[in-house]
Amino acid sequence: TVTDADGGYLVPGLPPGETSVSYDTSDLPAGLDPSTDRDGGDATTTTVTLSDGDEILDVDFGVVGTASLGGVVWFDEDGDGVLEAGETGIPDVTLTVTWDGPDGPVSVEVTTGPDGSWSLEDIPAGDYAVEIDLDTAPDGLLPSTSTIAEVTVPVDGEGYVEHGLTEPAAVGSLIWIDADRDGVQDADEPGIEGVVVNLYDEEGNLVSSRTTDANGNYLFDGLTPGTYVVRVNESSLPADLILVSDPDGVMDFSTTVTLAGGVTVLSANFGFDVAAA
Repeated sequence: TVTDADGGYLVPGLPPGETSVSYDTSDLPAGLDPSTDRDGGDATTTTVTLSDGDEILDVDFGVVGTASLGGVVWFDEDGDGVLEAGETGIPDVTLTVTWDGPDGPVSVEVTTGPDGSWSLEDIPAGDYAVEIDLDTAPDGLLPSTSTIAEVTVPVDGEGYVEHGLTEPAAVGSLIWIDADRDGVQDADEPGIEGVVVNLYDEEGNLVSSRTTDANGNYLFDGLTPGTYVVRVNESSLPADLILVSDPDGVMDFSTTVTLAGGVTVLSANFGFDVAAA
């Protein structure tokens, strides 16, 4: 007999007595091995004794995969998304591993050990997605890598993924009247209140906006490490002001900053002065 699409089989009309049920391992898909059977012996053979009228429906055989998948969750000190020597693993973080199986997704949860590592053995080959549960990560940490890592595990092979967590970054901090146009705020040079400053990611997507306070200060905090563009919204400035000081020296009302984990950059400062009559 041959198993159906659900792995089931049935052999009716058997006479009473001892019956042996077995299967040929060469019929298994590549990457699967025998694991368990009903009587706990040879995982490919089970013997049952039938009486008149018996219907035994639990002569089942389990198989396991021959591949493995593992990974690590680590504290990415510099927030660069690369696991480097001296950076340590983070324990007790939960991840969901999802296999793109032939009958649809199959998911299982794993938890990192004391060194931040985790592993799954005896899994089938195929495509996997591993998603970190940020609610189980230490408070205050943000991802420095994608929260979902995808990997294809080969038959009899291994897969490995990494998830980095890092401290948030910040950038700011001043829009002011640079009366002497030297790029430095002097004691008699006030900040400009009510100026809108926008923050964009590398792809040009708006991340957030801030409005300067009474002292001309602004701050974007809680940021994932990476490269950002800080841009002053010109339309929010008083009409008689012109830009005289830009952090990168290019008078375009913007500057690009690269933020590492746990770092606060306070040099994105823009100076303005009253336009000549």
